[in-house]
Amino acid sequence: HIHNLDGTQLMEKLGAKRVVLARETSIEQIKHIKENSNIELEIFVHGALCISYSGQCLMSSLIGGRSGNRGQCAGSCRLKYDVIDELGNKLNKDDYPLSTKDLNTLSYVGELIEAGVASLKIEGRMKSSEYVYTVVSLYRAAIDSYYQNGIVSINNDKLLELKKIFNRDYTKGFLFNANNNDIINGYRPNHLGVKVGTVVGYKKGIVQIKLIDSISIGSGLRVIDKNGDVGINVNDFYVANKLVKRAYKGDTISIRVLDKVSIGSEVVITYDKDISNNIEKLIDDRKRRVLIKGLIVAKIGQKLELSLDDGENKITVFGGIVNLAIKAPITKEDIYNKINKLGDTVYKLDKLD
Repeated sequence: HIHNLDGTQLMEKLGAKRVVLARETSIEQIKHIKENSNIELEIFVHGALCISYSGQCLMSSLIGGRSGNRGQCAGSCRLKYDVIDELGNKLNKDDYPLSTKDLNTLSYVGELIEAGVASLKIEGRMKSSEYVYTVVSLYRAAIDSYYQNGIVSINNDKLLELKKIFNRDYTKGFLFNANNNDIINGYRPNHLGVKVGTVVGYKKGIVQIKLIDSISIGSGLRVIDKNGDVGINVNDFYVANKLVKRAYKGDTISIRVLDKVSIGSEVVITYDKDISNNIEKLIDDRKRRVLIKGLIVAKIGQKLELSLDDGENKITVFGGIVNLAIKAPITKEDIYNKINKLGDTVYKLDKLD
């Protein structure tokens, strides 16, 4: 909840290395704090915002016994509420008057760097690996482009992917002086999705959707109907009476729904199977490994000896007695291939002597 110079200087005096400033601290205040202190500043730049002052919300604790100040927030501000005046009149049009949009400061990364910010904090709590991978990649690219070219470069295709994975609409927050009315998304507290089409026909449990983007088997859709949302798991669908696994912009697909829907209803994609598959592959291909060095000692008549070293830890194990080869002698390459079978461990054999 540190939000000003006094709090920052107190933490510096107490020996802290870094402070994470409150989410309602403005960029002007951040610059002032940095100019008058020698402590590292970390700023929250992307993700869910709290409706209350940072680090001082008792709502979840009082309603459900789970303290947001102790990392156990139940998200009470994401529930439905009515704002009632003294005469009993309901004042709010939307159902979620306390539910905030997500913070997105991607375009302002350069200003944060120039302000002297040391670390950018991105929300990952209860988010999917696809979300974390995509949002961190966007900010990494924004930082790199600013250092290299002096401007923040944003990949709009990647930003659209992020919106498909999860978004509550975006705000630049109090960090960059957003208007109060631009902080709240009272319409929906969860994933908005991205529009992918419009209902153009419905008959006996089959809905026809005109697409403005591509979809594939395994994805998830939501029909925003006047009578309520209707979710669709895309297990199979038809284009021109042909069963297909993928449809494209301009296609009209026919797919089964559990509830009746109205013509003209908007259809959004809430889970894109293609995006998920692509990111899973990227994560798997770039999986970090701990490099280890190995030593095999194989002397006839003595126990086989294997030593492994990761730079911090060294272990030596012994096997059976080494015998003279009767037919084909074992080669160094044979040994390397055997020792390199490390499966799903975090290790990768860097060198073997």
